[in-house]
Amino acid sequence: WLKEIQQVTALTADLIHRNPELGLIVWPEIPPPLSYVQYEEDKSAIDELIGTRETPMLVAGFQQPENENDRGIYHNVAEFITPQGISGVYRKKVLLPFGEYLPFENLFPWLRQIFPQALKYRPGHETAVFPLAKEIRLLPLICYESLFPELVREGVDRGANVMVNPVDDAWFAASAGAQIHMAL
Repeated sequence: WLKEIQQVTALTADLIHRNPELGLIVWPEIPPPLSYVQYEEDKSAIDELIGTRETPMLVAGFQQPENENDRGIYHNVAEFITPQGISGVYRKKVLLPFGEYLPFENLFPWLRQIFPQALKYRPGHETAVFPLAKEIRLLPLICYESLFPELVREGVDRGANVMVNPVDDAWFAASAGAQIHMAL
């Protein structure tokens, strides 16, 4: 990731240069671990980008829980970063079965042998709304969370008026998966 972040930041810097009126930069879910909060290298790279144009960013990534007993367990997050630093963190509430957790793993521990690559994410519990501008309040929903109307309603009830879904559907490759996700 430390090699790839140079390419991602260069592409983002070019985007900022070509579009000086950008009001928000969104980095979608990407395979390498990324966290403004937990990795100094990520924080430095993002601070440099934001500092050049004072454009806020919404970055999809992950965070490890602070508790030492929870090593190997993660939160899928959207970090909202402004020129002043971290402004808020949303922890994904509805996790993808088999992708982010193993359903019923506590009842059937042998499932881990069948699905050894399944991640161990923990769901969040709070709806987040990030103020972008005077009239714009962002509701981050990660990946397929946008399919759940109750999550959208919770955000609207808290004042959100723009939904941002930092999803990476590239893993669908050439299949119809991305189009189906968009249609849903």
